Amino acid sequence: MAEASSFFRARDVAEQIGFKPRKQFGQNFVVDPNTIDRIIRLANVTNEEVVLEVGPGLGALTQALVKVAKAVLAVELDVQLAARLPETLVELASSSPNGLESLTQNTPWRVLNRDALGMKSADFQFALSAGEIVQPNLVVANLPYNIATPLVLHLFEVLPELERMLVMVQAEVAERWCAPAGGKTYGVPTVKLEWFAKCQVVGHVDRSVFWPKPHVDSSLVELIKKPPPSTKASQEKVFRLIDSAFSQRRKTLVNSLTSRGYPREAVQASLAAMELPEKVRGERLTCSQYVTLSDSLAAFAK
Repeated sequence: MAEASSFFRARDVAEQIGFKPRKQFGQNFVVDPNTIDRIIRLANVTNEEVVLEVGPGLGALTQALVKVAKAVLAVELDVQLAARLPETLVELASSSPNGLESLTQNTPWRVLNRDALGMKSADFQFALSAGEIVQPNLVVANLPYNIATPLVLHLFEVLPELERMLVMVQAEVAERWCAPAGGKTYGVPTVKLEWFAKCQVVGHVDRSVFWPKPHVDSSLVELIKKPPPSTKASQEKVFRLIDSAFSQRRKTLVNSLTSRGYPREAVQASLAAMELPEKVRGERLTCSQYVTLSDSLAAFAK
């Protein structure tokens, strides 16, 4: 069990700079070193990885990442935290066995005060001391609760080198992300994430390891990138079809798509060709089935 002094070190930093977490930013910080160690272990970070951390906050996870990665890019929306993070890293490391040496020896790191949702591919590139231009291939983060789903989808779209993620999100969000087709929590986020990656919940995180303590527990989710589906339609058109299919969850897929402008006869014929019942609902189809349906309805896509 971690010592109390170690447990509250990050919180002490917040008190030193007069920082108070803001709910609108989804700011709940991990302050338990055992949990930080667990995240690093599950992420399997090596000295070949260029890691992106979105929402580094008080720097507890960032400090651990810097010790093991090739390079770390930390993107923080909060102006006060982003300005303080370099010094915060030093303060958090000062009591570790390797001290400052472990932070400065071989691992370049960079802090950006940006909204990651608004960043484009080139914004994530940075140069190492040898002149090598790198871009993250791994995301390890305690994601802000209020933007977790759109952020993950955005990162998969704009980071061509991205191979995998190990992220912490609310337990109910993790359940939705990794839900099986037909389940109660299966929905738009599940299907869209399936386009990009294989999703797996790899751990539970109790709310007690956060400051301030949230009202819900969290989960650690591993997302392994996979090749995009083979389709004649664009990703945008497939995603638009998915949105239409779930627009009225209690309706059948035929009725949901018809209400969004797709011809009823065409939808019925497409489902029949896929050997799906006419009264099937949107939550019964996998991402690959939506790709097939999108190809079949391509002539009617908006």
